[in-house]
Amino acid sequence: MEGRRLGKDKIQLLSQALNAATASLNLAKQLLSEVERSGGAGELPGLVGKYDGMFMVTEAGKKYPVPDNYAAKTKLVYGDKLKMIEGPEGRRFKLIEEVERVEEEAQLVVKDGRFEALGKDGSYKLIQGAVRYWNGVEGDKLKILLPKGEKNVPFAGLAEIVGKQPGGGEAAAPGKESPASSSAEKRAPKREGTSSPQSAPVVREEKKEEKSRPGRKEAAKQEKAPSKKSAKPLDEEELR
Repeated sequence: MEGRRLGKDKIQLLSQALNAATASLNLAKQLLSEVERSGGAGELPGLVGKYDGMFMVTEAGKKYPVPDNYAAKTKLVYGDKLKMIEGPEGRRFKLIEEVERVEEEAQLVVKDGRFEALGKDGSYKLIQGAVRYWNGVEGDKLKILLPKGEKNVPFAGLAEIVGKQPGGGEAAAPGKESPASSSAEKRAPKREGTSSPQSAPVVREEKKEEKSRPGRKEAAKQEKAPSKKSAKPLDEEELR
């Protein structure tokens, strides 16, 4: 009996400890959300670096990948200052200082199977997911964001695809091919076993010949059926 009581007490203490830990974690999440909403992310401890189009690069040269969805939604520009915060939900990035930026026109092109923006001063890499979100196809006119006074950069932020609305998804616009899919189809070799247009008529003729041939069941019936010409008339003696 005493052992059972001790076991129940330990379970009760463990349950209380878990409840307290859960409450502390929820409180930490709530405080973090309040600080971020109030714009106080700069006061939280974390690593600081600059955005290079894919990573947050610290002064020490360490790189941390920035999620494309956050970069596209925030419209990050090359050189923006970010802070990476380690929290209960993992790493989170916050834009703490924007570089002065300018908007320019460009054209959407495909280079080495990836979307890029071709501007008057050069070509710039883009976030591929952002282009697909705008339902972009090669030849579309773009509005891109670049750091002011520094146009010789490898990356541009996508501000808008002219004449389209965001949320178009990955499907290409009607009447146009997706650049990525069209280039992949050109490079893809023909699979063995696929019929060419010239072999199609031959297949149809073979099917017609098969239909004209008698089936196995019909041939068997013809073999079993007695021939009327071979049947001899019965004599009168045999009838008796």
